[in-house]
Amino acid sequence: PARREVARDRVPFEWSGHLRFSPSGRFLLATLFTNVRRPLFRVWQVDPWKELPLPENQVTGLWCLGLSPDDSLLALGYADGTLKLRNFPDNHGESTLAKRKGPITSVVFSPDGQTLASTGIDGLIGLWDARSRRESAVLRGHWTSVWSAAFSPDGRRLATGAVGRRDAIKLWDLATGRVLLTKIGRAHV
Repeated sequence: PARREVARDRVPFEWSGHLRFSPSGRFLLATLFTNVRRPLFRVWQVDPWKELPLPENQVTGLWCLGLSPDDSLLALGYADGTLKLRNFPDNHGESTLAKRKGPITSVVFSPDGQTLASTGIDGLIGLWDARSRRESAVLRGHWTSVWSAAFSPDGRRLATGAVGRRDAIKLWDLATGRVLLTKIGRAHV
């Protein structure tokens, strides 16, 4: 409200990256890529501003991460296709959910925190029951690698984004697992 700087931190930034607040707004997550395309990850608690270091054994091979709406679970996707869940912020109680063919590219929780969606280079979207830590469905339909996912505010739909022009965006009905809409990408000229 006072529009004044409350903290300053050095972040190694050489190539690209993205920032996002956790659904609660209590944490800021950063994914940064260096010139050698090696991802770096940072998590900050917002009030007070302080970095919460991720253990080194969590960061090796990490490609993506996401927090549940209540900030109690941290989902981690790895280059080797492993998907893990850990209690957050204490980092205990790790569970390995899957081992896919190729990297996990994004992880996102539904607004109620009950479902975790993961996307991957293999073109599959995994849906996981966050409580039981079991896979509840696999959505198939993308022709190429899927790099992002977003739940609708009511948690009934999932949008996924792929690298292919043929099926750049798909909108899924989660009750049936069917594609409701496919958006074709534009050709670059």
